[in-house]
Amino acid sequence: LHDAAARGHVKTIAYLLNNGADVHANDNLGRTPLHIAAAHGKKKAIVLLVNKGAHVNAQNSLGDTPLHEAAREGQFVFGVLSKKGACMNAKNVLGLTPLHVAAARGDVDIVNSLVDEGAGIHAKDDKGHTALQDAIFRGDARTANCL
Repeated sequence: LHDAAARGHVKTIAYLLNNGADVHANDNLGRTPLHIAAAHGKKKAIVLLVNKGAHVNAQNSLGDTPLHEAAREGQFVFGVLSKKGACMNAKNVLGLTPLHVAAARGDVDIVNSLVDEGAGIHAKDDKGHTALQDAIFRGDARTANCL
């Protein structure tokens, strides 16, 4: 199921789920098929998995949600996940939100997309830093200007 999600093979995903596969199955890192589909930007797979009961705010072993995975990999699936009820400000075990993750990558397009979908620019990580502060500390003026 995870492999089909990574490849966006919706027919295979549907077949597997209709024949008993667990939509909540975890891999060795605690990722669900939805985490994998989000990380690979497979929008149709995301919609199918959520419609079949996948939790949009499921956390892997590091506390990352599918939104964190998408932000880390630079995938534009935030609108799909947001419309399905994903928490735009979910925090992982380090207190990082998807916006922190995207800002750390210096991915201005992803940062803008997250902010447009409602990500909180004032959210603080476990060190008390916002994504803007982290961008400034790193000397990333381009990302800082977006925030």
